[in-house]
Amino acid sequence: VIARLSPLAQEAAIASALDMDMLGVAQMRQLLSRDELVTLPRLMLHAELMTLEQDIDLADVRRFLESEDLRVASLAALLLSQSGDTNALAMFRSRLESAPTREHRLVLPWLLDAVRQYRITSADRWLRTLWNDQDFSDRDRQAIVLTALEIDPTGNVDLLHEYLGSDPSYATRVRAVFILLGVTGPLPTHVFDVLSRDTDEELLDKLIAAGKSVAQGGDASQPLIDVLDLGHARATEWAMTVVKRLDAPHAQRVYRHLLDQLDSQRPGRAERTGLAVTAAARLFELDREDVVVRLHQSASGSTLQQALLLGMFESDSPRAGQAAADLHVVGFGREASLRLLLIARHATSLDAGQQRQLAIIAGGGGRVSDVLQTQAAWLHVKHAGKVDAAISSMFSN
Repeated sequence: VIARLSPLAQEAAIASALDMDMLGVAQMRQLLSRDELVTLPRLMLHAELMTLEQDIDLADVRRFLESEDLRVASLAALLLSQSGDTNALAMFRSRLESAPTREHRLVLPWLLDAVRQYRITSADRWLRTLWNDQDFSDRDRQAIVLTALEIDPTGNVDLLHEYLGSDPSYATRVRAVFILLGVTGPLPTHVFDVLSRDTDEELLDKLIAAGKSVAQGGDASQPLIDVLDLGHARATEWAMTVVKRLDAPHAQRVYRHLLDQLDSQRPGRAERTGLAVTAAARLFELDREDVVVRLHQSASGSTLQQALLLGMFESDSPRAGQAAADLHVVGFGREASLRLLLIARHATSLDAGQQRQLAIIAGGGGRVSDVLQTQAAWLHVKHAGKVDAAISSMFSN
């Protein structure tokens, strides 16, 4: 039960429920009403409510401003600041600056991540103050520039030029292009020009070409495919984020390419499989019948079949559950577990055999990941009609 879990386990359990959309606003507030809920999960729920433009209990947040854990205090200060209390962030800034150097360095990345994740625009002035502190490492300075550009990509672009300096090295230019590529707001294409050189630099050249193409609008699918085919982890992560924002026909082209490439002989099969799962999930939202056809044409037990099932699991469409129910799977292997989880996610009811099998998966017998095992447990509770009771029992003695 949640009340008996460690703080980290509480955070993981609630994060899983949020990821599955099992907690609506009312249930988030129900959890927040329980004193047994520990600090970080509590503030995380407040932050989620704020991103949904819901009112939050500022008094509950305020009581954590003086927490000994600087992560807790910082998130509380950010939430209060975003709600209009400018003094809260100013007070925390003073405390952070007086903290031991090691503690300051440990909490800063966490704090900057929170600013980006929850779009705390009220932190802009503080970020510029941080930038003027010359004692930060290069990694910290990159994170500060990225966070500032996320909040105001136009107003803070001067910080990127300051980061580059007058004669940046190749490594500095690569780091700078990733900062630019991480910006979700509009950027003028000429910003990328300061990173180019008249030499053959495949990674940098393709990243710049893709960055410009995205900034210009239109069809950026081929430049993004070129980046994805490099197999560079950080470049791939960026490209997949951007593809999600493309117009549907252009995004579909990229996702189909990733599915078609799954069985190629190029190195990096595990990475390609992960990309195929994501591609399947996103393509299903754009062209459901394409994914359904691929699923039924895939070989039983194949990597492609499992990737398609995993991808469809992320959809709220009942078509995903129907497609899984229509799929013939032999035995009780991993693909059978994935099929049942997909059915359970969308079905209004399960028969006794399906309930038993779902319980087996929730108990660790389905050959699925820990994340899917947790989701199986939530689905088992859902089909038993005991979600609200389960939330209450989390805090029972």
